[in-house]
Amino acid sequence: MVAGIYAVQNTLTGEQYIGSSIDLPRRMREHRMRLRGGRHTNRVLQSAWTADGEAAFRFVELMYTKQEDLRAFEQVYLDLMAPTYNVAAVALPNGLRGIKRSAATRARMSAAQKGKRNRLGMHNSEQWKQHMSALMKGRVISPETREKLRQANLGKTPSAETRAKISAANVGRAPRPAGWHHTEEAKLKIRAHRHSAETRERIRLAGVGRVLSGESKERIRLSTIKSWRPGGKRRRAQEE
Repeated sequence: MVAGIYAVQNTLTGEQYIGSSIDLPRRMREHRMRLRGGRHTNRVLQSAWTADGEAAFRFVELMYTKQEDLRAFEQVYLDLMAPTYNVAAVALPNGLRGIKRSAATRARMSAAQKGKRNRLGMHNSEQWKQHMSALMKGRVISPETREKLRQANLGKTPSAETRAKISAANVGRAPRPAGWHHTEEAKLKIRAHRHSAETRERIRLAGVGRVLSGESKERIRLSTIKSWRPGGKRRRAQEE
């Protein structure tokens, strides 16, 4: 993580927003994601983004510093640049904590949140899905990011609750019938997709020294017997 001060600048008007973060890249990604989605909490900045377009804005890392010095340097930049997109003119230790909002503003915020609980069970509109799909097309995850994701997930196993949710989500889904085959188009896609030499080597190394328990070996053995015994696939499908 890189701590420091950043700016979101409107190249058309010269206006800007100043902020600080203990993780600059992540914080700027969060700003960009919320602005693109039209749901940034800073309505002044969001309105400018919507009116002038994403191409008019740039994200700039102004300086790097120690975490304990973030607020002090942020205040220096706020005083020096007087950014018009900042709601607060003071660098607060907890964002907007301490900001006094008018009764009318609080009433509007309350009305906007009524009936909202969380996104559990909610579904995005087709328009939003297409918007997000367009944003993600062509996006390539760097090797460094892939390695970070891999390291973050090493040794993690799904909890009993997570496994129960996965099981419940698959209830009622019929298994593939006996004699089912991939379409020719699907076969071509499968053949075209090959792991890189680096990925194959990582998979090989991940299995080196791994010892299966007796229980796992027995499950594999029984599964293989059912699959290859004459009529086994049909019986297995009926049992499941």
